[in-house]
Amino acid sequence: MYNIGNIESAPSSKTAMMRYSLALFLILSMLLLAMMQPANANTQVKKNAIPYIIQSGDTLLEIKNKYIRPEISYRLIQKYNGIDNNKRLKIGSTLFLPRQYLLYKQSRAEILSLRGDILIADNRGEEAKRYKVGDVISEGAVINTGRSSFMSLALEDGSQISLPSNSNVTLKRMRRYVIERAIDYDFDIMRGGSRTKVSPLRGSNDRFRIRTPKAVSAVRGTEFQMRVDDSTDNAIAEVVEGRLSVSNSITNREVPLPAGNGLAVTKTGREIKEKLLPAPEVINGTDIQKNENISFEIAPVKGANKYRISLANDASFLEQFEDKIIDGNSLTLPSLDNGRYFLRASAISVNGIEGLYNTYSFKRLQNSVKAQAAKDDNGLLFKWSANSETNRSFHFQFFASNGKDKPKSEIAIIDESGLKSNNILLSNISQGEYVWRLGTMIFDEGEVHTNWTEYQSLTIGPE
Repeated sequence: MYNIGNIESAPSSKTAMMRYSLALFLILSMLLLAMMQPANANTQVKKNAIPYIIQSGDTLLEIKNKYIRPEISYRLIQKYNGIDNNKRLKIGSTLFLPRQYLLYKQSRAEILSLRGDILIADNRGEEAKRYKVGDVISEGAVINTGRSSFMSLALEDGSQISLPSNSNVTLKRMRRYVIERAIDYDFDIMRGGSRTKVSPLRGSNDRFRIRTPKAVSAVRGTEFQMRVDDSTDNAIAEVVEGRLSVSNSITNREVPLPAGNGLAVTKTGREIKEKLLPAPEVINGTDIQKNENISFEIAPVKGANKYRISLANDASFLEQFEDKIIDGNSLTLPSLDNGRYFLRASAISVNGIEGLYNTYSFKRLQNSVKAQAAKDDNGLLFKWSANSETNRSFHFQFFASNGKDKPKSEIAIIDESGLKSNNILLSNISQGEYVWRLGTMIFDEGEVHTNWTEYQSLTIGPE
């Protein structure tokens, strides 16, 4: 005889099945979570370690002696990889060797060029001192470039770094590991910035990183710029060629940055990503600069807030000597020695991201003169002065005026070329309105270059 109360309290087959399913779900979830944890750990391990595939006959001690620094115990490698029995390594399995433990040779950077006030403190804590072209600096060096000061470095892998004025950069890590001869470059920018051209990395374990307080750029064969904006304190990256992977140090978010794009990371971690502005045209970028001062005119770029103009002795801009950010579209600079120079111009957006650049080659051939006219006992004396050039001559022209400070006719009343002296005397000039000008002629590379003064007015009254 059945007890009805017991029958009612016993779980039905459907209820039992639901409980069984729930229990099974919880068990599977825990297993899945357990399986995911090592995967996440391995992902983190891979970022900071170089993998080694275990070969037949390998032991942890032998691997340690080959690739790990002497002061590091093999037991640390064992613990890092979660190995219970170091005598039973599975052939073909992967062993992760932390970079901070690896045996390495110091890499060095050679100074390609420097200009201005530059101080470098080495990694031995010695007082900052001055260096010269051809000197080498090593890991741990801190570089400070002053106002209107520039520096460029060549790394052993062929990469090049240029540092603008007012920059503070630490060569935090410059190593070539024994394992795979993998390189590891890590630079800190605390102020200013760098323009970097990175040689393509040879292997997946080569690493090249540029840091600012707010962002880290991981590089693989890229031409890019990384800097700290003085006015906003934003970290800014701009990619010309290749691509970057930028890590937002505030949010820990990875931001891919392909060629032709820029990224600004604000102090709050906000990311501003945009296409780089097109390279501006410098209207007189290839003209011969003849006047006393150097001047450039930029065609406006839509979306530009400012412009950057840089000058260098070479097309690669390793020997840079001038760098200006301007609000308008024109720039005037003090005189330069005669010679061949290179100009680079780029537009800067309202977010402070610098766009693509154009490079121009121009010749500096100063050909200016200061001239004046004065009354002389024997007539009118025209005098002039110019900078010292041995191959210079002068061309004097004197015209009747149209009354508007211009010649009345294209035919000059007096037209004297090939003058070597610095004056000319005119007599028996009747009263009237006249204009005159002086041309300075320089013979350079098989060509004659003439630079004229503006027309100057002259009135001759009755005696």
